[in-house]
Amino acid sequence: DLVIVSHGEQTAVGHEPGHGAIEAGEPVVVDLYPQDPDSGCYHSLGHGVGLEVHELPLLGRNGEEIVPGDVLAIEPGGYRKGFGGCRLEDLVFVTDDGFELLTDYPYDLGL
Repeated sequence: DLVIVSHGEQTAVGHEPGHGAIEAGEPVVVDLYPQDPDSGCYHSLGHGVGLEVHELPLLGRNGEEIVPGDVLAIEPGGYRKGFGGCRLEDLVFVTDDGFELLTDYPYDLGL
């Protein structure tokens, strides 16, 4: 399996595995994925939220527009059959100048 733990400026380089000490306040990307795609399942980045479980817009490189007023479930994840998985999920409200986080859940893992 491959693991990426990049930080700081390294996070802007796709598939950078990461190196060096992580400094306080730096952004960190942690990406775990199986080398054999058949053994893993990847969850979509997310989707719109409304009256249905999954609504437009679907998030990804699909050309769908995100507009102010949209409520989105941001839920990237990865799973490996027989092992386990991880999915992080947040709800956001899209505003004229960005977004408002609707989820209030800590990601510090108690560390």
